Amino acid sequence: MERYNEIKQQYDNYYRYYLKRQSASQKIGLIELKYEHSYRVADFAVKIAEQEKLNPVTLELSAIAGLLHDIGRFEQVDRYGTLDDLISVDHGNFGEEVLQRTGFLNQLLPEEQNSVLFAVRVHNKRAITQFTDSLSECLAKIVRDADKLDVFRVMHYNMLKGSEPQKQAVFLNLTPSNGISTDVLQLITQRMLVSKELVKTTTDFKLMQLSWIFDFNFRSSRAIVRSSEHYRFLLDDFSKCVEQKEIVDIFEQYLNSITL
Repeated sequence: MERYNEIKQQYDNYYRYYLKRQSASQKIGLIELKYEHSYRVADFAVKIAEQEKLNPVTLELSAIAGLLHDIGRFEQVDRYGTLDDLISVDHGNFGEEVLQRTGFLNQLLPEEQNSVLFAVRVHNKRAITQFTDSLSECLAKIVRDADKLDVFRVMHYNMLKGSEPQKQAVFLNLTPSNGISTDVLQLITQRMLVSKELVKTTTDFKLMQLSWIFDFNFRSSRAIVRSSEHYRFLLDDFSKCVEQKEIVDIFEQYLNSITL
């Protein structure tokens, strides 16, 4: 993991640079949130790669892609003061741009650089229909799984202990409501991912994140989410907010159907 450790030092310096630029406590909190999240995603990526018995090079690249997947968030927060891509920039595309102009990946082979850039660019997309090569496909799927797994933790923590501004930022300043949009409900009943563009309320947002369970790529990822206290917290919280038990049953049945 020598190259990962070198990139980790660059990443920490980059984080400190953007942290020092901030005077508003909310921006500082968001940058700190994404810093911790990125390290946890890297850890999940390594765990998935190990359990899937991938080779050492792919394991190291998984850690690198996991650590750098949200690299665009720091400048996004610095410029726009938000994590909402819909009113600022697509942070996956922006992260790829940041990596291309900062030299984070200079010690990687050209084909490795391309695969990490691909994984960063597509990690936040609702669906990927084409992969450029097998390594890019592998890294993208690992990062997407690892990212979702830790977002469940981030949501759990902020819903329990976050300040009101932190909660609003995490929920993208959406209108608090127990109402569910028709298009969101339809996708859930079809066991499909909910697109952020359809999300109108905080309950829609919770459903979008719960719907991620339908999109895990690896057996090891599914095993982790099945036993995740964070996912369980989100599901239990949702079930307390709405009366539509049939929606909760969809997630419960899907969890129980996961083959480990």
